[in-house]
Amino acid sequence: MSWEFWTGERRMGMFVEHAELLASWPWQWYATLSLPEDLGRYQPANVYKKLKKVWLLRLCKRERIQVAGAFLYCWNDGVAHLHGLMLGRNRHGKTLADVSCATWQSRWPHVAKIEVPESQEAVVKYVASHFLQRQAHRDWVEFYNIKLLDQTRLTSA
Repeated sequence: MSWEFWTGERRMGMFVEHAELLASWPWQWYATLSLPEDLGRYQPANVYKKLKKVWLLRLCKRERIQVAGAFLYCWNDGVAHLHGLMLGRNRHGKTLADVSCATWQSRWPHVAKIEVPESQEAVVKYVASHFLQRQAHRDWVEFYNIKLLDQTRLTSA
């Protein structure tokens, strides 16, 4: 990718686009999930997707809840990690907000931090700001469980 893509104006545009998009859901968890140290900056997506998918499937099964989210692959000083904004629910009224962050933080195979967002706006801006800092790959924003995201969207597309 050419660094011409990352002009200040374009980065600001990406920040605004992503902040507006990510503000479309009532996020219940904010997660920072580290990836293996040997994972390079441009490693194929399937390397981190498998880790994330296994963890999410275990979360869904053990908590008996559907989970959806938006995940952004980032790096900081050469360390790869995922930022995830997540929500969940089941038909009995249980949501991801009812699930222990600490339990699932300990079940991620690497270093993780999971918390309930203090402010939706703050978390959305923090995740979107990675486009301003050139710490996110423009093509590696991944949505998980599109059906649930469609059902819980706050604003129209």
